Amino acid sequence: ARQAQSILKQISKMELITLAEDERTIRFSFPPAPKSGRDVLMVDGVAKTYGDKDIFSGVDLHFERGDKVAVVGVNGAGKTTLLRILAGELAAEMGKIKYGSGVIKTYFGQHQAQELAPDYSVLETLSHMAGDMTITRMRSLLGAFLFRGEDVDKRVSVLSGGEKSRLALARMIATPANCMLLDEPTNHLDMSSQEVLQEAMRQYEGTIIVVSHNRYFLDCFINKVLEIKNGKITVHLGNIGEYLDRQEKIAAREAKTVSASSDSQSALREDLPENKKEKRRKEAQRRQERQRLAGPWLKRLNDAERTVEELELRKEELESVMADPELYQDQSAWNKTSSEYDECSRRLERWLKRWEEAQVKIDRIDMQLGSGDNGYT
Repeated sequence: ARQAQSILKQISKMELITLAEDERTIRFSFPPAPKSGRDVLMVDGVAKTYGDKDIFSGVDLHFERGDKVAVVGVNGAGKTTLLRILAGELAAEMGKIKYGSGVIKTYFGQHQAQELAPDYSVLETLSHMAGDMTITRMRSLLGAFLFRGEDVDKRVSVLSGGEKSRLALARMIATPANCMLLDEPTNHLDMSSQEVLQEAMRQYEGTIIVVSHNRYFLDCFINKVLEIKNGKITVHLGNIGEYLDRQEKIAAREAKTVSASSDSQSALREDLPENKKEKRRKEAQRRQERQRLAGPWLKRLNDAERTVEELELRKEELESVMADPELYQDQSAWNKTSSEYDECSRRLERWLKRWEEAQVKIDRIDMQLGSGDNGYT
């Protein structure tokens, strides 16, 4: 209840702000997806093992034109492995994969950045894959991925690992295709670049299969969730939020069933001294496990709360200054105050999102500790 009141207070103080001119120009949409048949991807009986470990088996999937699919599962479940098999980067032990008529696929994986030619500039690297895209449109795309101004003339050899990853993603996006397979595309992207990519994916008319831990990035454009759990793959209709809601209800029903069957027995054992001691021990273990899992997120939550309070206070101070008519007599002072106010508002919005993300992570951890893993991390 306290957190809800805090959010309501923050929302009530939010105002519509005017973006700076350089931010307004950062817009991007994918090249029109070439027309394909209705059936885009068919998977029949695919299985994959590593040594003696079965990653998954008996996988049967069917994706149609326009499907936008999020691949989810705990770390090590086989999300990247499945995506590489679908992209033809990795062979499966059994089964067949067939793409439909007219399907042109493109793939973004973690190794893409290492394949960039080191002697090309950023702009040259993009132009070799951009087809008929104009220079202005290429610069706009690169700007969305934080290559602005003279940055487009940098050689690939001097770029950092994160910059190379962003350039590889921009290069893949510029390639006309109607089926995109992406593995963690938001890594190394700031919040505004993620939003540009998110909106472009929402408007994209082709098929998308994406692995990402960023729920907020996925939620607005995903219409199917592919869950990998215990070596089995299941497809759920709807976005990530709807999928998680269903998983929570399933976990709650299972917990209720288990609880009902054990209540009569536990009631008889509960008052025994040795069981009270065991209960205290388990509670202590749970607290330790929660601190281990949620500790970093609790720190982020506290940092975000503190920063939000500071930014809200500073914003109120700036609003008081801007309410003084004399400020408008000094153009330089007005520009400086207005610029600081806009920057403060943008920072406040970003920190509010970080606060919300940390709170959601903590809530998920508490749910997992209370009712088991829900299959999504």
